[in-house]
Amino acid sequence: MRNLRSPLGSAAGRTPLTETEIRAMAAAAWHRLGILVVPMDRLHGVNALAAEGIGAALYGPRKEGSQHGG
Repeated sequence: MRNLRSPLGSAAGRTPLTETEIRAMAAAAWHRLGILVVPMDRLHGVNALAAEGIGAALYGPRKEGSQHGG
């Protein structure tokens, strides 16, 4: 993976790259801010549809190829 440079890079900090770092970031978001990060493949049926709707309302529709098949 190639690192992209940005003038905002020093202000934004480093993006987590490993699964362990991403899980730690998700745990911190839950404990500190009450934000729950759930992978779409962990949701099924009505829960997946509800999460997809909430995500689309907050952030816009998911990009092509990232649709959940649940």
